[in-house]
Amino acid sequence: MYMRQIGRGRGRGGGRGNNGWQKKMLTKLVKDEGAVFQRRDVQAFLQGMRLFDSKAELVSLLADDRNCGLMRIRDCLSFLSDDRDVDGILVPLLSNIINAETGRPLYKVSRDKLVREIFFIPGLIEFLASTWAVCINQSTEQTIESIAEFLLVATMSSIEARSSSDHVKIIASEMRDSSIGLGSQIIRRLCAIIHLDPVESNQSRKTIAEKPHKVVCWGSDVEPPGGRHDNDHENFRDIALVPTQDELAYEGKPFLPLATGDNAVIADAGEALLDRNFRLLREDAVGTMRENMTNPRTSKVWSNARIIGASCKDAFNPKRTSCLHFLVQFDLPQRKVNWSVGRALPRDGLVVLKRDGVAPMMATVFIRNDKEKNSWLNSPGGPIIGLVFHHSKDINTVLNDVCANSSVNEEFENKIELMRKIEPNQRVAEHLHLLKRRFVSYTLTEASDSFSYRPVLEALKDKTSVPLAQDIVLLKPTTERPSYLPQNVRMPFDFGSLACNLEEWSNEQVVESTSLDISQTAALKLALTSRVALIQGPPGTGKTFIGGLVAQMIRDNSDESILCVCYTNHALDQFLSHMLKRGEHRLVRIGGRTKSEELKRYELKELSRTKERTTSDAAHRMKVVTAQMHRANEDMNECLEALKKELQWEDLEELFYTLDGNLHVNFLTPAADSFQVVGKGNKRVDSEVLFKMWKN
Repeated sequence: MYMRQIGRGRGRGGGRGNNGWQKKMLTKLVKDEGAVFQRRDVQAFLQGMRLFDSKAELVSLLADDRNCGLMRIRDCLSFLSDDRDVDGILVPLLSNIINAETGRPLYKVSRDKLVREIFFIPGLIEFLASTWAVCINQSTEQTIESIAEFLLVATMSSIEARSSSDHVKIIASEMRDSSIGLGSQIIRRLCAIIHLDPVESNQSRKTIAEKPHKVVCWGSDVEPPGGRHDNDHENFRDIALVPTQDELAYEGKPFLPLATGDNAVIADAGEALLDRNFRLLREDAVGTMRENMTNPRTSKVWSNARIIGASCKDAFNPKRTSCLHFLVQFDLPQRKVNWSVGRALPRDGLVVLKRDGVAPMMATVFIRNDKEKNSWLNSPGGPIIGLVFHHSKDINTVLNDVCANSSVNEEFENKIELMRKIEPNQRVAEHLHLLKRRFVSYTLTEASDSFSYRPVLEALKDKTSVPLAQDIVLLKPTTERPSYLPQNVRMPFDFGSLACNLEEWSNEQVVESTSLDISQTAALKLALTSRVALIQGPPGTGKTFIGGLVAQMIRDNSDESILCVCYTNHALDQFLSHMLKRGEHRLVRIGGRTKSEELKRYELKELSRTKERTTSDAAHRMKVVTAQMHRANEDMNECLEALKKELQWEDLEELFYTLDGNLHVNFLTPAADSFQVVGKGNKRVDSEVLFKMWKN
């Protein structure tokens, strides 16, 4: 490594009147690992961050593994010494990383990566906790909000940050008790997410035990969450969506929050609502999985499933990469399976692999390819699917299986290829049967056709608060009309362009001037003057009609976009067709299952072909991500190839020497100067003889 001081002369481009040198300096420091970073460079580095017009570009630059952006951030924060540096160094750095632009989905991953790295810088959170009593009194509102948002993002994106939150709780508690904390939504969200004021567990048990219950509950509902198994956590955001081995083996009852709130363990009403919906919805899915595993249908069970390989390649486009998935081959049942029309082993379906003496493992069907001849589901040796495992314990198990099955699978494939070239005979078939018995194999059972709950559960975990909480959670609806509509609005042309004052709405005037009846007029008023409105009625009363009219009036009287969610595709098509007839053509239909020919041109997939692609900044970010995926793919393939090879002494020699010098020495043959070391029968003994004996 070479060392070089970054110069800050006032020559060309370096004068006081030209601030561009700070941005160039930042880029140089981020890309040059050997450059020296000193205390006087801190403010220039921060100024360089401010000079980036695109904060998303800045975050991408700092988070790129090819650069040393994370190292420079650590260098910058290493100069924190007192509460003044919180205002002068930490907050300016955080404000350039955490903002509205970097919170967009395309950049959120990079932003969260940087935030996690900053959070876990040794001593940083402890430093904040120790100096916060001074900071809270001397810092500005912007400083306090910036630190709160930093802690919020960190605890939302990292289980470790939530579980090691003692210092975070100290900071959050002082924030909440300050004059600023009373009106800060960010601070309230932070306090709710880290469960700053949980209901005391012992008190909760006592209260539940003594209360007369209006609903029947399990005894386990009295016991607060946490400790039942490795996937039972107090904070619902720490719960993995896919069940773990310990969870599948657990025979007790899970903690289920009661609708009455009697067994609540969270004080914040909004957070408690998210917790309750997550736990109940997930148990609805997991309960179905348990039932399918306990009493599986014959058509849902596949025998002799063996893990024969792993890959990071896209099954449909070899030039592209994908996530790590494992190739699982199994025997075809006696019944005939038509993979092209059947629903067996659907993509995104959950399966469980079971074997005597081994804890069951859950995985997701990632590749289901029925198009290629003599491959994947049409493989002559048995159908092959790609599975993704979600827990490190399971991944370690199946990696060992890949190694154990490697040589057997190679011999098995050779025999299959031989059978394709010659006339099949009983001897070869018997040999194949014997080979199958040498595999490490499982029984594969379909636990769920499709984990349709996953997007909803992920969204619940990602929520920092409940929208419209005043109305939905606290049940205290506001009397103020929505801010996105002006006081005076006009109805569409086919309603006579009637002018309506939302503050002085007259149902009688609307009924007299339009074709609406009194109940429809009341529903229209409720929708236009309330933040939350529920319109119900029997079939044929005009619910879709009123919904379309409300949407049209919002579009005509504001510049707002509208998200429309329907329970069925038919209902969505009906609503959008109604909007088309009203002359609204600014539509995007998400999903590809429309049966309406007039709506197909508005599908997202179709619009993406005709509209301009992405901005240059987003395109650059996608290229960076793609490059990182290819590098990770190459590294993963090297590891997979290494796993398939026979273990050699040179593979372990350096590891043994690093871990324990004595362990390394124990594998070496005694030094014999100029003499030849021999063994039994005077045979020459090489330097690896002890390793070979140990390995075999």
